[in-house]
Amino acid sequence: MRRMLGVAVLGLLAAWAVVLGAPEAGADCAGPTLRVNPTGGPGGSTVTLIGDYFGTNCYDTGPPPLGQGYLGLPQTGIAVTFTDAAGTPTTLATVDAGPQYHFVAEVQIPADAAIGAGSFQAGGALAVPFAVSGGVIPATPAYTG
Repeated sequence: MRRMLGVAVLGLLAAWAVVLGAPEAGADCAGPTLRVNPTGGPGGSTVTLIGDYFGTNCYDTGPPPLGQGYLGLPQTGIAVTFTDAAGTPTTLATVDAGPQYHFVAEVQIPADAAIGAGSFQAGGALAVPFAVSGGVIPATPAYTG
């Protein structure tokens, strides 16, 4: 009897250790990211935006459906917006992520953007700062040559 009680206690301890030691399931998909180059300049200047991880889903806990990657399908119709220091938003472009959930876009800062701390936003990515400095990039004069 004493031996059966010992076996039962050991069994309960083993089960308890398995439950407490089991790792939690959780999402591990990267959220969308956005980078800007350069990180500042006058209104009218052109910048390059680089977006990564723009997918439609997250399949980190099991295989994705046929024809999709771990981030689902690449996102399409991603609005790229610039908000200046006065809080004025301007949609500058609409882009589609490629098969690797990546995009590159060249956009122009609005010529009348308020000077100061502005930011870019694309899809669900966190806002990326851009400092608008004084002065405006002049328009290229027509060739009269």
